[in-house]
Parts: sequence; structure tokens; C-alpha cells
Amino acid sequence: MSDDLRQSIIATRISTLWHELALPGTPGKSCPCPFHKDSSPSFSIFTCRRDGRDKWKCHAGCGQGDALDFLLKATGADRSTCIQSIKEKAFTGYSRQPIAPSRINHTKPHLALDPGTRDELNYLSELRGIPLEALDLAHYRNILRFAYEAGERAWVVTDVTGINAQVRPLRPGTWKMGVKAKTLKDSRANHPVGLPELEYCDRIFVTEGGPDLLAAHAVILWASNADIMNYRSTAAVGFLGAGLNPSSQDLEKFEGKKVIIFSHSDKSGLLAASRWIDAFSAYCRSVNNIICSDILSEHKDLNDIVSNPEGKNAILKKLEECHG
Repeated sequence: MSDDLRQSIIATRISTLWHELALPGTPGKSCPCPFHKDSSPSFSIFTCRRDGRDKWKCHAGCGQGDALDFLLKATGADRSTCIQSIKEKAFTGYSRQPIAPSRINHTKPHLALDPGTRDELNYLSELRGIPLEALDLAHYRNILRFAYEAGERAWVVTDVTGINAQVRPLRPGTWKMGVKAKTLKDSRANHPVGLPELEYCDRIFVTEGGPDLLAAHAVILWASNADIMNYRSTAAVGFLGAGLNPSSQDLEKFEGKKVIIFSHSDKSGLLAASRWIDAFSAYCRSVNNIICSDILSEHKDLNDIVSNPEGKNAILKKLEECHG
């Protein structure tokens, strides 16, 4: 995060935002949450001892963060607009009304996960065209698991937090309703899968969707074997949909990291990458975006490229350009 943005956030009082945005209720150390129906106070505003910034938390599950997170939550505006408002101290003129009160379900998704068998890992490797050693790495990092869903075996992308999980059938084709993937009920879909790995890594691959998240582990191993980067200090993080955006709380985990986004080459993927670049740039040491069709023409996503015999060399060439 840039110093000027950090200082602007520190200088912004959440109570000021609350009044400027005409949110219901009165802000305080213990008060009703403005983001959901709240019969008893579940919302707190407090001062961070580290740098003096205002922080907030809804103990019923609406979220938490600093003044920037509060503005994002209250207005629904895009991140770049909210950053500009924080810097200019201009908090009026938003076209969208504050979020209407609603009940919050803050339970975790429930599904009995298991590590799967060696045969299932081999089958998934063949099904997706992803090297077995890459699936082993994702499995070791707790990103790949298996389960029974709708009476059949499925592969699952999640992480050790257990707050977001998406399942796909362990076979060709889709689920009965024609959908490729199902995000489990009670998942926090906006949570990027793989965040816990950031604690140990300084280079991060950011992907869209479960298949690309697994495929990124092949790229990690290939790049490590080619001495471009070390797999022990390189992680993969996945947004399980193009419409999702990280919170400031999640973005803080990327502070000082070197990020490479592998963006889908369709319209929604390019728009998502543009938003993510804007979000990460305020926190990361560097941000590069590699469009998948620029690696191999007519290839939409990273899984397509990894499964192509020409994919490995094409990806390594592109990574060398980024780090050369």
C-alpha cells in the first residue's frame, strides 16, 4: 500500500463516513450494525494500536476492516472510486444507496472432505491434463480435496480456513443442472482460495477458477525447475469467479509480494484482471498480468495451456520475460 493512501486511511474516521453516508443508527464502540438487521449491538468501532487508524468489525459476520473497507461495504462502489474518495475526503455523490439491512449467515460450508485415493489423483490428472506432481503440490498445500456431492465423487478446491469451497464432478461433463462447478452453501465466495500460503511466500500466482488454480501449481514446479523462481516461496491463489473482488483485509496479506495474474482471455476474464490489478497495485511490490491467449493463441485459460504439450515452454518463456 502506498504511504499516501495509508496516511489517508489513518486520518479517516469511520464515524465521519457513517454520518456522511447517512447510515442508520449511531456509530460507537458497541452499536447496531448498519449492514444487517440487528436487534442487539453486534458492531464495534475501535482504534488500532499499531498505527492509530479506525477499525470496525461486525461480530455477526458482515465483515471487518478499516475506513476503506467500511466505505466499500457501505456504498458498493468500486475500489478505485473509494480510494479516490478517501484521499480527497469526499464522501458524497455516490449513486448507490447504502446496503439494505439483511440477515447474515456466517456459518462455514459443510462437506465431509477427504484426501482421496492415489487412483483418484491419477484420474483427475488425466481428466484435466494437469501433471500429477502439480496435483500433489496442491494436495500438500490443502487446496485440493475430494468429497461425495449429490451422491457421486467430486474434487474440491478450498484451503485450511474452510470458509470457501467449490466442487466439480470427478468425471467429464457438468452437474445435472448443467453447471460446471458448485460453490457450497455458506461459502464466503469472495474469499480468495489459498491465502494461508502467502505467509510463507513472496511470489504469488493469481488465477480465476478451480482448474486454473490447480494448473498454477504445475507452473510453480516448472518455473522452479527452470530456476526462474523457487517453488517453496511461490504460492497460487484463486478467485473462484471473475466477478469476485478481494477485501482490504485480504489485500493486506499481499503487501510487499510480487504478483502475477494469469487472466482468462475472454471479456469477463479481462475485466476481472483489470480490477484485480488496480486492487493489488496499492499493496504489492509488483503486479504483472499475463493474458492466457498471449502465451498460446486461441487458448482461453491456464488449464488449457498447461494441458497442451507446447504449454510448458510457452509459459516459461513468458515468465522469463516478466522477470528478465
